[in-house]
Amino acid sequence: MVTRSWITPEPLGDDAALHMSASRDGSLLYVSGDGLHLRDGSGKVQSLGWPVTYTVPTPPPLLITNARIVDGTGNPPTEPRDLLLRNGRIEKIGAPGTLKAKDAQAIDAGGAAVMPGLTDMHSHQDGAQQMRGALYNGVTVLRDQGSDLATVAARADESFSGDAVLPWTSFGGFQLYTDWAFSNGIEQGLEPERDPGQIGRAVDLLLAHGAEHMKIRTFHGWNGVTRLIEAAHRAGLRTTGHCILPLALLAAGMDSKEHLGNTCGERFNAPLHEDITAVFHASRIAVIPTSMLTSWEEIWMADSNFLRRPDVLPFTVAAKRDQKPFGASDPAYWIVGQGRLMIEQMRSLHDAGVLFGVGCDAPLFPWGPHLELERMVAAGLTPLEAIRAGTLESMRILGHDAELGSIEAGKIANLIILEPGAEPWRDIRDTRRIREVILGGRPVDRAGLLTNNER
Repeated sequence: MVTRSWITPEPLGDDAALHMSASRDGSLLYVSGDGLHLRDGSGKVQSLGWPVTYTVPTPPPLLITNARIVDGTGNPPTEPRDLLLRNGRIEKIGAPGTLKAKDAQAIDAGGAAVMPGLTDMHSHQDGAQQMRGALYNGVTVLRDQGSDLATVAARADESFSGDAVLPWTSFGGFQLYTDWAFSNGIEQGLEPERDPGQIGRAVDLLLAHGAEHMKIRTFHGWNGVTRLIEAAHRAGLRTTGHCILPLALLAAGMDSKEHLGNTCGERFNAPLHEDITAVFHASRIAVIPTSMLTSWEEIWMADSNFLRRPDVLPFTVAAKRDQKPFGASDPAYWIVGQGRLMIEQMRSLHDAGVLFGVGCDAPLFPWGPHLELERMVAAGLTPLEAIRAGTLESMRILGHDAELGSIEAGKIANLIILEPGAEPWRDIRDTRRIREVILGGRPVDRAGLLTNNER
């Protein structure tokens, strides 16, 4: 039996009760760090079965033959190999013809490349259509950075349990603010701290819903932000910030930073010099640049009906089909200027040895991570370094690199089989040339993803 994600919240006790609802008979319905409970008038507490538990279906064995492995570690591609997948994991890797499994389905890669599934480390989901679009394009793991909390938790359950064909989802729940009021239900903001226990209750609620990290969105009041980081780490949550540049946050142990460009104010809306890059490198902060935002805006500027294209429309929520990109009101500044600045900043950070994860912050763009890989190569990364950023490094930031992110025996089999002739180690654009997507050892019906646009 498993609970929604890679982690299981620790029981926290009744004093951590959240969102209580009282009835006339004295009973209380509440969410605590270990789930949903009902306390009757006599004080007896009953668990109501949430978070849900379920048995994950075991996929049948799968034998992939004659595949050149791009393993996600930065190593060059191998000569043709066979991979035996069993119980959703890579059981063995061997020379062609050496792995035998009478009960296994077989896929002949025909000498094509196989690589780990990609990750989008900065996702905001408005509907399952967008998630299917990501999976269709080889994104097997999403890190949600602020969507409707109950919905994203439920969809994570659907995917892990096998009830829906969606990317696996790691999420932060609601975002934490230090100077904004509770937000509109999309970004799920929470403003600390109105009383001494609020930070603790916020962490408990994140745990109750299965969050794996805390995203801190604004940073006025460094003392409070530092205590948010400390509380998250005590609870086993990783932390990331919309900005992270103040030294106090680095000293407090913030794990990663989202975005480049103008998101942290005019002081950093400029080329990054050694005073910043050296501190980033020394602190081992990971950066998710989200630079491809300007790529999707360039495409939208060339074709304002982009979201209605046949390779995009099935993956677009109806309410978003006429949405304009963030920089549409000032294309010269944002699309051209910020696009160049983000690549220049990525180049400086890469030259300093700072490691990247791949994230988009553009859920309407189904193949966004592939564009981010292209922009990383434009910033000076080799194609193999960019692939590592989108696979193994992204899993390291999530804390799941022991299980995912590279092609090794014993790891979970989230894979992409490319078309014959695709050589992403030479041309990073070839990561888009996808023949098969495998999620947890099970081939994905990509054609079915195109036609299933419910919910």
